[in-house]
Amino acid sequence: MKKAIPLNVCELTAVAAKDARLYAAQGVHIELHDDHYVAVATDGRIMVVVKGAYLEGAGSIMETVEDDPEGGKATLIPSEVLKAIAKGKYRRVGSCQYDPLLVVIGKHATKVARTDLERLTVEQSRNSDERFPDWRSVIPNMKKVGPAKGRTHVNPKVLTQVLNTLAKLTDNLNVAIHTTDQGGGFSDKDKKDPLGGMVVITCKNDERQQEITAVLMPLT
Repeated sequence: MKKAIPLNVCELTAVAAKDARLYAAQGVHIELHDDHYVAVATDGRIMVVVKGAYLEGAGSIMETVEDDPEGGKATLIPSEVLKAIAKGKYRRVGSCQYDPLLVVIGKHATKVARTDLERLTVEQSRNSDERFPDWRSVIPNMKKVGPAKGRTHVNPKVLTQVLNTLAKLTDNLNVAIHTTDQGGGFSDKDKKDPLGGMVVITCKNDERQQEITAVLMPLT
């Protein structure tokens, strides 16, 4: 599948795993659905999820790289690939308001591309057989998360890392911070934690039609 999404998803590499033992999370997980995309990164303590609509007016870039009819709809793009493609400034393409990132998920490899019709940059990575963490099971049901009660404990460096990443994803200064009753985690989501529950930060990038959710595990 081939789609154009905002380049700012490359900022998620800041919260992607650095530990080689977490190979399946050393990058940004991209899902291309029929009418929207999802980008997710995590290092086991932090998870940031970006959902949004595909870019309109990116017709020119869509023609630069061929689609793979046998390709899938989800892949993990390594951090080094996204960091390489994000380098440099490109002028606006046609009627597309933002710098688009073309993602082509093939059967065996994934390509990402940028162009301003004068130069074309393409990076490629092989698709991994490693399974990305089940991020949907980590995100709490926000309809059941009420006003914060009590308190929770978080690592200040981790909190700063998350807020810095969100600041790069959006200019919206209005973020909502929630706490849950559960301690969270990637395997024992419903376990009560004496240090408090997960911290969930939500915000939007209205210009790029993105919904952003960040989850912090309680301090351990």
